Amino acid sequence: MLSPEDAKRLREEEARWRDANAAASHSTPAYKTRSQIPVEQVYTPSSLENTDYIRDIGLPCEYPFLR
Repeated sequence: MLSPEDAKRLREEEARWRDANAAASHSTPAYKTRSQIPVEQVYTPSSLENTDYIRDIGLPCEYPFLR
C-alpha cells in the first residue's frame, strides 16, 4: 500500500504526464474493450486507490483468477 505522501506524489506525476501528453491523446482514438469498457492510456497504483488488493485482485493462480 502506498503511503499518503507517495500516493499524492504519484497523482501529481500522473497529472503532469497527462498534461504533457494531452496533445497526443486528443489525436489518438479512445480505446475500448469488446465489452465497450474504456481503456486508459496509463494505469498506476493511484488507479486502485479504493481497492483492497488481496480481496479484489488477489495473487497469481489464486481466486478470483484475474491475472
